[in-house]
Amino acid sequence: MGLQYTYNGITYSLTEFKDVGRVVSQETSPNCFFLPQITISPIEEEGFIGDMTQGGTCNVDLLTFTPHNITHLETSAHILAEGGKFVSDIPQVNLTGICYLVDLSQNTENITLNDIKEVLDCIELPISLLAIKTRASLLDPNYDFSGKDFLSLTPEAAKEISQFQLNGEKVSTLLLDLPSADPENDGGKLLAHRAFFEIPPEVHEFTDNTSKAIVELARFNDLEEGYYYCVISPPRIRTNEVPVSVALAMLSDNVQT
Repeated sequence: MGLQYTYNGITYSLTEFKDVGRVVSQETSPNCFFLPQITISPIEEEGFIGDMTQGGTCNVDLLTFTPHNITHLETSAHILAEGGKFVSDIPQVNLTGICYLVDLSQNTENITLNDIKEVLDCIELPISLLAIKTRASLLDPNYDFSGKDFLSLTPEAAKEISQFQLNGEKVSTLLLDLPSADPENDGGKLLAHRAFFEIPPEVHEFTDNTSKAIVELARFNDLEEGYYYCVISPPRIRTNEVPVSVALAMLSDNVQT
């Protein structure tokens, strides 16, 4: 018997989990905002070298990168000087649960309020996570988003997601395949981030009581629209954004009553 999920007297079977994080290496990786690429080199310190091909006793690498260049999770501390939640503050219950994946991969414009309302009006299971698949998932996995002013969410769409509630369950985590919820060039307003995190515009000190999170630069590949069980596993670091592992398992249509 595989994993199952039961709601309202109906038991759903879960398919095999699929990793939706991007694979990053020194040779190939996505990019955005003209950020520096990842570098990987053996540690050399006080006579020790972390490279067995050069006589080291073991391989120990130094990795230099920005989480924003790969699949990453970010919190309200990303846009607040004081009062924001760090990754280590986000409870695992907010990063695990039923997720609805909406397929907007044919859209060529920004994701609007109407796009989101149309989806949310049809959701029948309480969800704690919402994933949005755009045409970013159809591009080369090493696509460079820098300077492309790639599509994003409107603040109204982000607010609608933040306020959505079904049977007392609210969306605690938003998963995107985009480099950012906001436009590349928005003058630093970050209005979609603020709308989802429920932080007023132009405020730099604010007490976040929601413990929400946003995943950006996921890659949903050939996943179909529907309900999934999602598990997000970030390292528990006191920072505002980290590389993250994300896995989705679709709820099977084969239900047992």
